[in-house]
Amino acid sequence: MSASTALVREGLLDLLRSKDPEVVKLLREALPQNDVDEPLIDAREAGKLLGLSAPAVRAAAWRGTIPCTRVGRTLRFRRSDLLKRR
Repeated sequence: MSASTALVREGLLDLLRSKDPEVVKLLREALPQNDVDEPLIDAREAGKLLGLSAPAVRAAAWRGTIPCTRVGRTLRFRRSDLLKRR
């Protein structure tokens, strides 16, 4: 997260903190805490990146050998996580 984003985030939280502590708690849980704000890719794109088929990528993700994010019943992947595994 960039310094300006962090300042805006903390400013909003300070403003809300004076109003309702429960809202602030929910916002802290909902706001991204990682430094990487990258779009998620699907199994087909992940397969192209790794040299695998989309079904092979999904199978590896379900086994836990490839890091993934589950969005409902679909699997999504961060490009940076996959490149670390290459």
